[in-house]
Amino acid sequence: MENNKGKMNIPDARFRIYDTMIQPILLYASQIWALDHLDDIEIVQQTFLKRLYKLPRHSPGYFTRLENHRSHTKLQVIKLTLKYWLRILIKKDGTLVKDCYEALKRYGEVSTEPSTKLNWTRKVKKILTDIDMEFVWNSQSPQILKENMDNIILKYKIQLNNDDVERSKNSSSIPHYFSLIEEEPHKYLNINLPLPIQSIIMQIRLNYDRITVHNKSITLNAWFKNDEKCGACLKCDNLALEDINHFIFDCKFYEKIRHSFNINYHNFVNVEFYRGLTYTQGSNIYNYIQSIFYLRYEEID
Repeated sequence: MENNKGKMNIPDARFRIYDTMIQPILLYASQIWALDHLDDIEIVQQTFLKRLYKLPRHSPGYFTRLENHRSHTKLQVIKLTLKYWLRILIKKDGTLVKDCYEALKRYGEVSTEPSTKLNWTRKVKKILTDIDMEFVWNSQSPQILKENMDNIILKYKIQLNNDDVERSKNSSSIPHYFSLIEEEPHKYLNINLPLPIQSIIMQIRLNYDRITVHNKSITLNAWFKNDEKCGACLKCDNLALEDINHFIFDCKFYEKIRHSFNINYHNFVNVEFYRGLTYTQGSNIYNYIQSIFYLRYEEID
């Protein structure tokens, strides 16, 4: 049992449960219906990741994907759609499936009716056009599709990832996060840290002025800085803004506790810190934050 617990601390093991037990149900026959709902189906994976790591519900989708190196769910829909299209193309002329496909394609090419926007063939064509692979559609050749399928999927994956990176770069809610993005999986998610510790570190990296520990949450005063409430830390004489960086690293009220856990860094926007993070440091961060969390939580309980 202990050995299995250790394995479950690695994200790949948790994602395997999602990929094998949840996603197949979500994507059942999605090559038919999901091209109209590509953004909607992303909600399921996002909800899974946010609940797993106790992130706020309004956390950006690009953050949870980039942080966990997860592909968009829509990429799986594209894969299924291309395979389904290939099965149609290899059908002999005169079969019911092939005749229905050809009729749908012709209608999509000539009709100006509003309902044409829902035409399946037009949506497949758009997928290819968006990544400069329209020649595959124009060929209507199962051989050319088969030869280019892996490249289509790869180009689509790269485009979706680049879109997430660009959203991060232009973000007004978490502008710091762009500097923390890594091409390789983040170390803190792959050194067998227990899930609660990974959750805390991910919340720090998100920096949404909200922290959840053991299903209890506190919202720091910085969240209210534009509201009628004051965003200042009430523990400090200088009334500094109580954001996550101040709460964890700077607030004088928690200084003795900080020293006792050997927390001697002063900024969460430090990619080198996360690259060099050890199991012991991760545990110290969690135990320290848990200690000051409950001191802060008592004020609102």
